[in-house]
Amino acid sequence: MKTNESFTYEELNTIYHALHDAMTLVNKEDDLTREEKEYIKNDLRDVAHKVMLKMEAHEDANSY
Repeated sequence: MKTNESFTYEELNTIYHALHDAMTLVNKEDDLTREEKEYIKNDLRDVAHKVMLKMEAHEDANSY
């Protein structure tokens, strides 16, 4: 398993987009209540935000 620091920008970008795809799929799931969907999407958003911060750190490190 990789540590957070060992992901490339491209890998982080793939993870970020996969999280957003997962949110879309959660919205389409009929077996979940609205509350369950929101709970799952909030967790996915939290992780996506952390991934985005890592991507920004990569961009900042490469801009110097």
